Amino acid sequence: MKNFLAEVAVLFSYPRHLIFLAARLTIAYGFAMPALVKINNFESTVKWFESLSIPFPLLASYLVSGIEVMGIVLLILGLFTRTISVLLSCVMLGAILFVHAPTDFLWQTTDLRSLCII
Repeated sequence: MKNFLAEVAVLFSYPRHLIFLAARLTIAYGFAMPALVKINNFESTVKWFESLSIPFPLLASYLVSGIEVMGIVLLILGLFTRTISVLLSCVMLGAILFVHAPTDFLWQTTDLRSLCII
């Protein structure tokens, strides 16, 4: 009977892992487009950060782009998820403070759309 209950417990743990995988993939997908835009147009990203009065715009661009790319990779692989989540939260906090708070959280058409080359 103990073996049966142990097998049932293992069986019911699989959906939890699939839910965690789906959550990690969804978050990674959410960071994918902004990260690609920043990396593909890096000089424009530095100028944009400078226009937002972000201190050390070149260093900040490297840090934000690197954290986002590493975050995508690590979240997909499921490695160091807690650590990278804290770093991604810091990036999002910076986005709130420097981009969205000054505009009262209204969408600006000059945010990422101006960096995209169509």
